[in-house]
Amino acid sequence: MKSIGVDVVSAVPGVGKNLQDHVTVYVRHECLKPITLRAMTRPHTAFLALVQVALFGTGPAASFPLEAGGFIKTRPELEIPDVQFHFLPGLGLDIVSNRKHGFFSNICCLRPESRGEVKARSVRASDAPVIHTNFLSAQNDVDTIRRGVKVLRDVFSQSEFDELRGPEVAPGPDVHSDDELNAWIRETADTIFHPVGTCKMGVDDLAVVDPELKVRGVEGLRVADASVMPTLVGGNTNAPAIMIGEKAADMMLGHAPLGPAG
Repeated sequence: MKSIGVDVVSAVPGVGKNLQDHVTVYVRHECLKPITLRAMTRPHTAFLALVQVALFGTGPAASFPLEAGGFIKTRPELEIPDVQFHFLPGLGLDIVSNRKHGFFSNICCLRPESRGEVKARSVRASDAPVIHTNFLSAQNDVDTIRRGVKVLRDVFSQSEFDELRGPEVAPGPDVHSDDELNAWIRETADTIFHPVGTCKMGVDDLAVVDPELKVRGVEGLRVADASVMPTLVGGNTNAPAIMIGEKAADMMLGHAPLGPAG
C-alpha cells in the first residue's frame, strides 16, 4: 500500500491474499431433437412460453434453465463431494449465438487448492484492482476437474441419452488422454464467480479479521462478506454470505448465539 501512496494504519499482511474461486469447464453435446432452450430464441416461441407460464404455471418458462445438478466424489476415499454439476438444455450459456440444439453440464471444482491475490492499483477508488486469480496453479485442481469430466462423459454415454445425444462439441472427439484433457481444461476453464478469502477470518498471522469479524489493529471496523471465509465452501456462496451478514449483526447487537437445531 505504501508503494501507491496509501498511509498504513495497521500492517496486516493477509489483506488481499488467499483469493479462492470455483473454476469450471463445460462438457457439451449437440441434441438430436429440437427440444432445448434454443427454441426460446424465436420471439413467437418465447412469447407463447410466457403466456403458458402466466396462465397455467407450466412450460419451459416455469423453471430455472439449470434443470438439474448434483454433487459427487471423484475418488471413493473422499468423505465429501469435490465436484458439482449443473445441467442445462442448451449448447452453451449463450443460447442466442449457438445456432444448434444441444445440452451441457459444467464440472465445478468445489474445494480448490489454488490461491490468488488482489492488490490496489492506485489511491483512486475508481481504478480497478489488480487481480491475480492463479486459477489451476495447483495441479490437484486440474486432476479433480479431469476426473469429473470423465464421470460426466460416462453419464452422457448412458442409453437414456441415446435418442438425444449428438456429437460431443466439447471437449471434443479428439480429446481423450489425461494430457489432452489437462490441456483442454487449462485452455477453457472459467470462473463461476464465487470469489472469497481475501480478508480471511482466523487467529494466524495472515488472518485479516478475528472470530468476531473485527479488522486486526483497527478500531470500529468489521468485514462481513464472503471475503472473510478462510476456505471456499463446497457449494454456492450466496447463502453463506447472507449468514455471515446475519451473524455479524447478531454479534454487533450482542445477541446470544442460537442453540443447537432440533
